[in-house]
Amino acid sequence: MRIVHLADLGAPYPGSIVPMLRAVNDAAVKQGWSFEAVFTEVATGRPWYADLKTDGIAVRIAPHTGRKTLAIWLDDLLAERNVPTVLHTHFTTFDVPAVLAGRRRDDATIVWHVHSNLQSGLRAFLRNTAKFGLVGRRADAILCVSSDLRDSVHRRLAPARRLVAFPNAIDLERFDRATPEQRSRARAELDVPEGRPLLVHFGWDWERKGGDLFLETVATLDHEGVEVTAMCVGGGEPAHATSERLGLGDRVLVTPPRDEVRTFHAAADVFVSSSRAEGMPSALLETLSTGTPAVVSDIPSHIALAERVQGCVVATRDPQSFARAVRSVLSTDCQVDVGEFADSIDLRAWAQRLLDLYAEVS
Repeated sequence: MRIVHLADLGAPYPGSIVPMLRAVNDAAVKQGWSFEAVFTEVATGRPWYADLKTDGIAVRIAPHTGRKTLAIWLDDLLAERNVPTVLHTHFTTFDVPAVLAGRRRDDATIVWHVHSNLQSGLRAFLRNTAKFGLVGRRADAILCVSSDLRDSVHRRLAPARRLVAFPNAIDLERFDRATPEQRSRARAELDVPEGRPLLVHFGWDWERKGGDLFLETVATLDHEGVEVTAMCVGGGEPAHATSERLGLGDRVLVTPPRDEVRTFHAAADVFVSSSRAEGMPSALLETLSTGTPAVVSDIPSHIALAERVQGCVVATRDPQSFARAVRSVLSTDCQVDVGEFADSIDLRAWAQRLLDLYAEVS
């Protein structure tokens, strides 16, 4: 079997997707299958792309000049080898071209992977229903990273028999429990001031990640006499502007993302995820695996995780509720225990489950 993953991925850091691709490559090689990762030109020059090549993983760049061009290019890719091939797409760009390229071939299996919540509004709804209701019927499987996302895709006319709730996973070897010494080094590396608890929030999509709610929570704590340091990772200008509006001054540190994201999780006393919407909350899985407690918004993916993991506290989406939850975590010896749930989020086990799914739907 030939496995080809197609991703329009151009972020400067590997995030959760590149480790997933590595895990699928390793599992495929172990099973005697071939693996290849295809990206668009935006990946060129990214360090993680060079690292994949250096490590011997087959990668290439596809042209991104429209669906028709991509479909023709993928048709040529399928014709290179006369073997059963899975085209597994991420982030929508390759979805329709993969179906168009594979529709005339009996040996091609098309798998779409939906990672993020669907956009709201009538225009987005109509666009989605046309895609999932018409083109999606030609896909062999549509993977959704949570059950509520699967239901949302189904409401936009994706056929139920094609839909699979398939949560993402993380590298538990990378995100192991941090020791006290590692936590001290992480805080020193990030220049965190001494004497105040550190709250960490990831806010590269400021609105969706609820960055405003996070800083309003910090302001509420400040008014109540609870002094904390708030770190906005990836918050950029919106974080600076919100901090200035709320008069938080040196209570807020705005810092860019970094490849070694575990440093943020290890440095934090509490990880705060105030998101308004999430697909699969990978960062939350990472922080809990590191042993850092979390206060999270009451959205379905967070609630489902909190029901299975000790140390994940749910708050309603208002500053007072979040402030109460943060105070509770800081004032108690909040223990984090992922327990048996760790078996289901391990990246290596996830990759093998994915290969089993390929065999099932091919």
